[in-house]
Amino acid sequence: MNSKYIKPNGKLVTTISGEQLPKKHCRLINKKYYKMGKRNIKDSGDVYQILSNKSGTKKWYRSNTGYIVYDYRKSMYMLKTDLEVIVENGIVGIDKNQKPIFGTFSQDLKNPSITQVSFDGKIYICLSEEIIKNCQNFQEAISDGIYYERQSIPALQFTEPISCSKEYKNSLPYDSKGITKKWIKMHEEKYKPVFLQQVEDYHHVLGDLTFGLEFETIKGKIPDSICNNLGLIPLRDGSIEGLEYVTIPLQGKNGLQTVIDSVNQLKRRTRYDNNCSLHIHYGNIPRTEEFFIGLYKVLFKIQEEMYDMFPLHKFKNFGIKKKHYTKPLPLGTMLKLDNKISSKTVKENFNHVYSFLSMGSSYANFGNHLDNIISHPSDPQGTSKWNIRTRYHWVNLIPLLFGNKQTVEFRIHTPTYDANKIVNYLILCASIVNFTKNNLSNILKNSNSIANLTLHDLLLMTIPKKDNVIIAELSNYIDQRKEYINRRTRDGDLIAIEKDFRYNHKYVNWKAPLTNDDLERIANYGGRRLKKKSSLGFDPVITTTYFNNNPFLGGVGMTPAPEPFTGNIDTGQLEQIEEEDLNGDL
Repeated sequence: MNSKYIKPNGKLVTTISGEQLPKKHCRLINKKYYKMGKRNIKDSGDVYQILSNKSGTKKWYRSNTGYIVYDYRKSMYMLKTDLEVIVENGIVGIDKNQKPIFGTFSQDLKNPSITQVSFDGKIYICLSEEIIKNCQNFQEAISDGIYYERQSIPALQFTEPISCSKEYKNSLPYDSKGITKKWIKMHEEKYKPVFLQQVEDYHHVLGDLTFGLEFETIKGKIPDSICNNLGLIPLRDGSIEGLEYVTIPLQGKNGLQTVIDSVNQLKRRTRYDNNCSLHIHYGNIPRTEEFFIGLYKVLFKIQEEMYDMFPLHKFKNFGIKKKHYTKPLPLGTMLKLDNKISSKTVKENFNHVYSFLSMGSSYANFGNHLDNIISHPSDPQGTSKWNIRTRYHWVNLIPLLFGNKQTVEFRIHTPTYDANKIVNYLILCASIVNFTKNNLSNILKNSNSIANLTLHDLLLMTIPKKDNVIIAELSNYIDQRKEYINRRTRDGDLIAIEKDFRYNHKYVNWKAPLTNDDLERIANYGGRRLKKKSSLGFDPVITTTYFNNNPFLGGVGMTPAPEPFTGNIDTGQLEQIEEEDLNGDL
């Protein structure tokens, strides 16, 4: 645009855009005047002074040259060359008619904007989800996480998940091997939790264990932005119709809140059926011969009570599923383990556990040393885990012994998105592992110490006295589950659909902030003795008790248990028991 320069009294000039301004407010470039704008105010001028990040020098840049752009994320003009990733036609706001305003913004590489909006048949990236979430004309579709104009798609797609495409499912990895570190990093950078008070107060009952959950689904897809934030990894699984969502290894307060937040998203955006499962892995546990033996003994002692909490088909498949995925741990292996195990007999006893888990191999083949064991004989490349029959028990010890996960997996829970059920079960199984860790020496020295072990005993010996309210809540959870399963089993229901089990919390509600009623019940309960005593005869408020002149089980006293079976079983009978156990017939 050609302009005449007007200088009345030498004070005003005409800019390239036709404005008459004091000369001091303009910049002369190539014999033309340009209005000097403020860098942080869009369209405030014709030229803007910008400090180049690369050269470190300040320079005036014309807005019509294409070298600079107003960055709505930074709320200022920037040199394009200083921006790594730019969305040049994104949604940056909503006008008074509830229509999108388009503009350019840079991406924060640590927290990129990936909220997608469908408008006029095209998909746009929105600067912030809050912008579009507060727009009355748009709503997020649960089916794919994209925001659509309300009249543009069927109403059901806004509220109900749909099956994800085969193309998307096939594009996902089969497991999280090799990608977990990347997801952990994203979670650490993005996740900014708002902690529930009950998480603040009681997360420590999980101890120092790490934990990871696996949720199987039949339909639905959680948007990448939410998965990245939660550390929730989508995987393909050939045994289910939908996706499997696996958490990264979690721990402590942050981990417990992540579980609750993840469950809320899964509940909203995905669906499951009775063919799905909920699995929990625990890590930060000893990978020693002693721990394998001790844990096996503890798990075997409580497995009958655990089966009482879940549908009968979890114990005996009855053809409900293609495979029996949750078989009991075999009696034959338990009968081979010595009642009293010393340092001299540890390897001999561990060989029995190893022989079972390896499906017949000998520990001596690996020099009787755990460091030499890398992969399972039936899956040496780690690509065909379904060939390992001994992983399909209610507790899977294979990842700790042979896998790279270094975890123990609890597999028995039926599918659910109820945070109260999941967190109670998470604490219960963590208590089983922690009980074994804390009392390993006594368990090995004398199996009589756990001969009458119950879940209630285990909780009382593991969870601190000051957290008796958690023990009471878990006892309530266990009792309600048993009552429901017992009722369904009496009626001949082998499946006992999880959704029909309505769990009512008594003290601690993990779903939402605690109400005044919750807080009052907790306050009234705090410090009281548990009325229900251990079947082993100990009082949980006793801090130091001795048994046979020795401190017993972390200072908690117990009455002597009945002597275990000491008769003889011939080799042929034992081999028959083992074979029946392996085939799931016991």
